[in-house]
Amino acid sequence: SCLIFAYTQGISVDRLQQAVKDLKLVRRRQEFRGYYKGALVIDDFAHHPRAVSVTLDSLRKTYGDRRMIVVMDPVSATARSNLFQKEFAESLSEADSFILAKPYLKTTAKNFGDMDADLLIQDVSRLFEIPACTAETLEELRDAIDRQIKEDDLLVILSNRTCLGLWNSDFVKEIKK
Repeated sequence: SCLIFAYTQGISVDRLQQAVKDLKLVRRRQEFRGYYKGALVIDDFAHHPRAVSVTLDSLRKTYGDRRMIVVMDPVSATARSNLFQKEFAESLSEADSFILAKPYLKTTAKNFGDMDADLLIQDVSRLFEIPACTAETLEELRDAIDRQIKEDDLLVILSNRTCLGLWNSDFVKEIKK
């Protein structure tokens, strides 16, 4: 519909074709980042329980039986609030292991308190009987990943920032494209 609108506004077919060729897709939507210790690394912006659920379901269908280690960094005001506390736990059903980057900022979502990270870990463990833990620092996050990661796993990072600095650390240097 955008192309049709642009065409009706006098933009030539040649320019529209070139614009489509030059189109850069949205980053952080199941973006392949490379490999870490033999595990495939996917970065995704998922910041809402429904987005987490759909993303993990899609990755499960795409990568089949790979063990899926999910790291979630709830950064948006609603994600780090207790608004979706129960829904986030339920959205992680496809994970084989879960690491929560514990929110360090208080929520600014009106009429809601902060996410209870410990309760989320308990709920995920109870609901799906999967290992789950929190990390508050980059060092803790790297340690949790390193303790769990195996070759041929799928490491899914769900964050709309740097995930406790993970993407700005030497972790990126270990990823080969």
